[in-house]
Amino acid sequence: MKDTLQALLPQLEIKEDVAFLDQQLEFYQEVKKNLQSFVKDTGKPNEIHPEFVVSVINELADKDAIFTVDTGMSCVWAARYIDGTGGRKMLGSFNHGSMANAMPQAIGAALARPDQQVIAFCGDGGISMMLGDLMTIVQYQLHVKIIVFNNRSLGMVKLEKEVAGIPDLETDMLNPDFLKIAEAMGMTGVEY
Repeated sequence: MKDTLQALLPQLEIKEDVAFLDQQLEFYQEVKKNLQSFVKDTGKPNEIHPEFVVSVINELADKDAIFTVDTGMSCVWAARYIDGTGGRKMLGSFNHGSMANAMPQAIGAALARPDQQVIAFCGDGGISMMLGDLMTIVQYQLHVKIIVFNNRSLGMVKLEKEVAGIPDLETDMLNPDFLKIAEAMGMTGVEY
């Protein structure tokens, strides 16, 4: 690999024109401005909009926080509303069709970096698959903040089916009371 890269490097043309980059950065600022419209509508009691939740967490989180994200809508909301600071890290699977990675990654991050804030964005589908890991967090007294986006569905799958014109089937979920589960396992739980 090293020999290949050394052979290719002299053939690369260095480009210093940043006009395209500047154009895209300017466009992205407009995109970010438009995304704020989703934050302004906070929702209603027991139905808080996830965009608002993530934007508030973005403001409150440490500048070197480690975020872990389940695949699906949790990943989308984090990508849109968590600002990079140069010190923050975002861990995820980022593979289509994978699920339930946020909590195991948060456990690993908390063990590897016990002095950093770790925040897991879990979808209700993802956390349902990994409920046993809550006991691992309690047993090892890991400082992990778990945000559960409880939309009672496999949201990304539901959206993909809708866009493709496929009838919705088996994407709705009958969820347990996640607050009671957390408390039964010895965690502090808060519901909004």
